[in-house]
Amino acid sequence: MKKKWGKRIVGLGMAAVLLVGSLAGCGKEPASVDGSSTQTAAGTTVEPEEQGSTEGAVQESTQAELEPVTLTWYAIGNGPDPDHEKVMAEVNKILQEKLNVTLEWTIFDWGSYEDKMRVKIASGEEFDMCYTSAGWVVKYAENVAKGAFLPLTDLLPEYAPEYYKGIDQKYWDVTKINGDIYGAINYQTLVEQRGLVFQKDLLDKYGFDCTKVKTPKDLEPFLEQIRDNEPGITPVDFHKSYEWPMEFMSGAQDVSGYVDFLYEPLITVPFGMEDYKIGDALKVSDVARKAFEQTHEWYKAGFIKKDAASVQDTTADVKAGKYAVWACPYKPGVEAENQSLYDFPVVTIPVTEPTVRTRSVLSGMTAISRTSKNPERCMMVLEELWKNKDLYNLMAFGIEGVHYNKVSDNSIEQIADSGYAPGISWELVNQFNAYYLPGQEEGTWEATMENNEAAVSSPIAGFSFDVEPVKTIIANINSVYEEMYYGLYTGMLDPETAIPQYEEKLKTADPNGELTKEAQKQLDAWAKVNGAK
Repeated sequence: MKKKWGKRIVGLGMAAVLLVGSLAGCGKEPASVDGSSTQTAAGTTVEPEEQGSTEGAVQESTQAELEPVTLTWYAIGNGPDPDHEKVMAEVNKILQEKLNVTLEWTIFDWGSYEDKMRVKIASGEEFDMCYTSAGWVVKYAENVAKGAFLPLTDLLPEYAPEYYKGIDQKYWDVTKINGDIYGAINYQTLVEQRGLVFQKDLLDKYGFDCTKVKTPKDLEPFLEQIRDNEPGITPVDFHKSYEWPMEFMSGAQDVSGYVDFLYEPLITVPFGMEDYKIGDALKVSDVARKAFEQTHEWYKAGFIKKDAASVQDTTADVKAGKYAVWACPYKPGVEAENQSLYDFPVVTIPVTEPTVRTRSVLSGMTAISRTSKNPERCMMVLEELWKNKDLYNLMAFGIEGVHYNKVSDNSIEQIADSGYAPGISWELVNQFNAYYLPGQEEGTWEATMENNEAAVSSPIAGFSFDVEPVKTIIANINSVYEEMYYGLYTGMLDPETAIPQYEEKLKTADPNGELTKEAQKQLDAWAKVNGAK
């Protein structure tokens, strides 16, 4: 007997501002499948068949009760490895025994994934699952608006109860659009946190304790030593990036001084926001102003390269040891990961607190296609990957003794040129099932989960700004941004004189303040849908 599920499709006819631009972050709790009729996007009523309890359907089913099905799952990576089919044969032995499923897992290369998936979705091709993200490839809200993905709000607790319960509700809330979940989270580090990396030999040489650094001022004695005594080494690495966190550079001591972005970097929202009223998008925020003042002081002091505002990438110079300090994403275990990147010892410290933001949560998810004929079985496969470490590591690393060797119960070394090394374990539902690789310390996964649980949520976690209504204005503003923002960010421009010029040019690009008005309109609509106001 094949179980059926009640389709719960809501809100797909609402305004684009809610569909494309608003990821529901504080929405209603997922409703159980209670046997009531529901409505499809076309407006027709679907009467669900008998479904049993709303939780634990997987446990009640046995392999004998499930019809054999084949599921297609599209992933992004390097493309298929030579031994891909060999590994999938072993994967399907497990899935056929457990769920009567044959999985066709196709990995498209990085460059072609977006184009191939766009064609498949546009043509209405029948497939089951695919990788999606907030702003990278197969964009999440955009494809929900197109009706490409199925809502998972009821499927998750019924067919993947352990998976659903295993992730804090605050993260599922971020995935919601108009109250429904459309993306199954790939559980890994889900927080945004920044750190600084130091050349250890320089710390030792000058006896500097970097663990005491809480503000930019704390760092300056070390930077002065580097400037005065280390020719050929620039104290800090600044270039055209957002790697140095605005919160740290502004001197914020805790999360109360942090900001999130409606539209980066123009519209900032304080973490302490209560009324959901944004400031003028054409004005530099207080946090940004303080950060720009600090970087300008560093620039004048000779801590930042004079051409930093025009440099796109400094990776080669960092690896060559030409900088004493640089910024990076921070997470548990990053110390070992960073050490593996360089030919000299490094020390990594956190300089911001972990926070939950739209982009941090929606960086990688699995969606179920609206064309799937077996969405409940898709969810059962995701549940199996969540709880079955053998299955997970088979897909992630291949066959023991053929593609990797164990060095301990939880650690492995991959065999060079073995024919299987997809390197995309972070796409497989639960990275915390993964074996540790060389350079990764045991206990990192537990520490990362604790970091996820401790993170503070942004007041707009789940919101995503739809630029379509103001795309022409955005194009005009971007010209001003390219002209002046990097000079402010890297300290080249004096904020006292440059900020008024910058703001005046922004006002010329948007004389009627349409960006601010549209942003407020979208945020008001999002807050209303999600019960925030």
